[in-house]
Amino acid sequence: PGAKRFASYGTSAGRDAARDLLDERTARLARCIELARSEPVGKRIKKLRVATRRADMAVRFASPIIDGRVAKSARRALQALRRAGGAVRRCDVFIDRLRETAAAARGQDIAEASIALIGRLGGERGVAQRAFVEALSIDDAVVALRAIDVPADGGGEEDTDELAMSMLKRAGADFVATSSAPALDFEGLHDFRLRVKRLRYAAESAAPVIGDTAAAALIQSATPRLFVLGVVNYLAVLAAELASFHADMTNVSGLGKLRSGLDRMLLAASSERDRRAVAFGAHRKACITPVIDTMATLRPLTSLRLADEVHHQNSQSETA
Repeated sequence: PGAKRFASYGTSAGRDAARDLLDERTARLARCIELARSEPVGKRIKKLRVATRRADMAVRFASPIIDGRVAKSARRALQALRRAGGAVRRCDVFIDRLRETAAAARGQDIAEASIALIGRLGGERGVAQRAFVEALSIDDAVVALRAIDVPADGGGEEDTDELAMSMLKRAGADFVATSSAPALDFEGLHDFRLRVKRLRYAAESAAPVIGDTAAAALIQSATPRLFVLGVVNYLAVLAAELASFHADMTNVSGLGKLRSGLDRMLLAASSERDRRAVAFGAHRKACITPVIDTMATLRPLTSLRLADEVHHQNSQSETA
């Protein structure tokens, strides 16, 4: 991502930087909510969910200098909105993929199972969208963000560098702590995937402190993990959906082709899920090491500039 996507709070004091970041992310979230209200589909839901993650990171940035209960309430509200949108988004993604599967199916049983599952997911999507629209109308997340009071003075001595580096270190520690999930622990891998996302948004938020180049390097080292783990998560959720649908159809007569199609689709999804998860586990160290190495090199620009100045002065002294 380019520098234009990063927040810019310059050399502000810590409390001013926190307020600037919160204001920016709250305004962006409010815009995304308005767009999703007018048309709660597709890219607008995706952008809204990204906006909730960025706003969450602003709260985490400010957390050392704000009331912990208020911060926790804001994160809960953001999570609730993100999950409401995620339920709709999940159905949309599966419906789109299943339509492709039905169109390309070589067997009638696969086509029949795909179409039937699309119908089931369509019903789930209707319920999810009503809940999502209700969440948008309540606007809890924006209200909770605006309720955060950043102290004008006192109670928060941390400067901007300290706040940003603390946020990055917490995100990095969570990344490392969840990185050892067993290859076939799909919930554990999903949790790790969420921590990779959090690290990515932490780097983005800290860019004014560590520099755009360093932030981009960290994001680029983490992003490939998101793709691999995203595919595993998609297949794991699809397999669970297929298994549930198959169980519901077990005692229904006259659905031989449907059950056959579900069996084949479940086997394919489960096998591919396990294959990709095991492959990730086998190359886990190679995947994770670049992120850890990049984290270890991160420094605030102010300290780097100071080091350059000291080095320059020493060089001049030696020359003299």
